[in-house]
Parts: sequence; C-alpha cells; structure tokens
Amino acid sequence: MMRTTWRNDVRRLSQWFLRGGLFAVMMVIAMMYFRQTSMSHTDNMRLTSLLALPFVAAPWLSPWVRRIEKPFYALLLCELTMVLLFVVLAVVVTDSVGWTTIFALLFSIASVFALHETVVLNLDEQEVSPRGSLLTNAMAFCAALLLADGVMSMLIGNIQVICRFSAFQAWDYVSYCSAATVFLVGAVRGYVSPRDMKMMPPKGRSALSMSLARKMAPAALLFVACGLPEAMLTKVEVVCLLDSTYRGGLNLSPQEFGLLHGTIGVFALLFGVLLGHQVVRHFGLRRCQWAMFLALTLPDFLYVWMSRGQSLWLVGTIVAIEKVGLGMAVAWLAERVIINKVFGREVKVLLLALVALVLLVPGLFVGGLLAALGYKSTFVLIGAMGTVFLCLAAKRLTI
Repeated sequence: MMRTTWRNDVRRLSQWFLRGGLFAVMMVIAMMYFRQTSMSHTDNMRLTSLLALPFVAAPWLSPWVRRIEKPFYALLLCELTMVLLFVVLAVVVTDSVGWTTIFALLFSIASVFALHETVVLNLDEQEVSPRGSLLTNAMAFCAALLLADGVMSMLIGNIQVICRFSAFQAWDYVSYCSAATVFLVGAVRGYVSPRDMKMMPPKGRSALSMSLARKMAPAALLFVACGLPEAMLTKVEVVCLLDSTYRGGLNLSPQEFGLLHGTIGVFALLFGVLLGHQVVRHFGLRRCQWAMFLALTLPDFLYVWMSRGQSLWLVGTIVAIEKVGLGMAVAWLAERVIINKVFGREVKVLLLALVALVLLVPGLFVGGLLAALGYKSTFVLIGAMGTVFLCLAAKRLTI
C-alpha cells in the first residue's frame, strides 16, 4: 500500500512539474524569442496567446479520448512526440528560418501537450485529496517555473554574452534542454505508472452537460474575474521588463529577467500560495474574501510606478509583491473550489479549457491596447479592470 501511494504521488508531482515547465516555455520563453526577432508587441502577444488554443478543445476531445484502450502508451507517445518536436526546433532555429516555422513547431508542441493533459484528466483512478495535494502540486509547478523561467532565461543571456553566440544559437541549447527535461520527467512518470491504467467510461457529451455547467458557474465566474486582468498583466509585464527604454520599457537583460521574474517572482508566488493557504485555514473563506481580492488587484498599480523606470532591486520588490498577492488569491480560489466540492474529473477538463480561454483572449487585443496607450496607462487600466471585475463577481458569490 505504501508503495502504491508513493508511486501515485510521484506520478502526480511529475505531471505538475511538466505543466509548469511547458507553461513557462510557451508563455514566457516564447515571448522572449519572438522579441529577439524584432516582432511587434501586438504580433508577439497574439502568437504566444494562440499557443493556448489547443487546450480550449479539451472538453470536446474528452469523449474521444476516453475510447483509448491503453492510455499508458498514449501518454508515452505524446511525451516522445514532444521530445522529438523540441529536437526539431533546436535543429531548425537559425537566422534564416522565419517565425512562421518556429510558431508552427511551438503550436504543435502545445497541441500534443493538450492531448496529453486531456488523457491525464480522464484517467479512471482514485481521486487524490485536493486539499492535501494543493501545496505539493504548487511546489512542483513552481519548481518547473523556476527551471524554465529563471534558469533558462539566465542561460540564454549567458550563452549570448559569454560565448558570443548569436541569439538563435542560444535557443538551440534551450530547445535541447527542454527536450531532455520532458524526456526525463516522462521517464519518471512512465516508471511509476501502472501499465494497465484505464480511461473513464465514455459518457457522450458529459463534459459539456448543462447541469455540470450550472454547478461550476460560480467557480467559472471567479476564474474569469481573476484571470482576465491577470493574463493581461502577465503579457504586458514581460514585455515591459524586456522592452527598450526608448519605448518605455526597462530593458532588462535575459540574466536580469531570469533573476527578477523567473527566480524572485517564482519564490514569491510559492510563498503567496503557502501564506494564503494558512490565512484561509485560520480565518476562513468568507472573512478572507476581500483581503484576497485586494492582494490580487492592488499590487497591479505598483507597475504604474515601475514603468517610470526604477532600480533593479526595486523592480524585483514590485514583482515579488505582485506574485505574493497572486499566490494568495490562487490559494483562496483553490480552497473555495474544494469546499464547494466542484472537483470532479469532468470539471477539471472544463476548468482546463476555461483557463486556456482566459489566457487566449486577452493576448489577442492587449498588444494593440499597449501600442495605443503606452505602459503607464495600460497598467492603470488593468488594475481598474481587475478591481471592477472582482467587485462584480463578489456580489454573486456565496460561500
């Protein structure tokens, strides 16, 4: 029994580690790459947001995925396909290859991973206690963010500066590192997974049923209220940190970006999750509701001050404060979903699609908004939008 529990925990944590790493590669590292190709901010944000599109189709894929007879080998095939695509990406990244080829490969990786996630969420196995796994899942996710967003960003800068390689040659190493990481995590997951795992029985359009949609409507409302402004902030924040000073950005090097956003920011996010978990357990969900909303929205206005140009460590402090607030809000939202027992596997598939939609939609227009308003006004608008959305959502919430 202990052996089975240990294997299940390792399999769950490896999946969350893979989620965090590929999320950072697709949403942050890809933005850094397209920035170095002299692509406009509008096109950059639009392309990286489109990488979330395959995950929106997860509820529609679920009835077909549940017909897979041997999911163990389906997951293994998905992981090997992602490894192969990363290797191809490392080979083709040169000065002469256009962004369309790179985007096609990244979109293919995102599509395969969306299928991988849909299979995982439809496995017929005993549910892990969501409350007991919340902190360990967050740790695994943040560890992957630290590796991809922090270490890889600094690796890109060090290769470009120390070895005097071109930007595209540095991306070769990043792609090979991504392929190796997916291979190792997949090998660990395959070793601890039972070969005879089964899928949940097909239930037609159960993932899209109206009764299920009504049941998760409050959680969906919160996801949208919290997610839309935060997704916009994430896009504008990364561009502001990396953009040149004459355009209003802070012109951070890849090393500085990896230190502030990928290291300090990730540790602050994990600290926020741990702090929010403890605060909710001590004071309860209802008493913490407005405190968590303020923790999510008020730090957004600090970016207005940051956009004027500040010292490196002051920028790091602002990023850390915002990530702590985000982590506390995520912990509160997770506890609220758990206490309302909106945590079935079908709900997970719908939430995956909803989160992907929240990441997709803002990126399609926030680039044009940034070009029209500039960083300062855009940060003010995002903070105000988040405040209004959360206030409207709070009136409809009952705990």
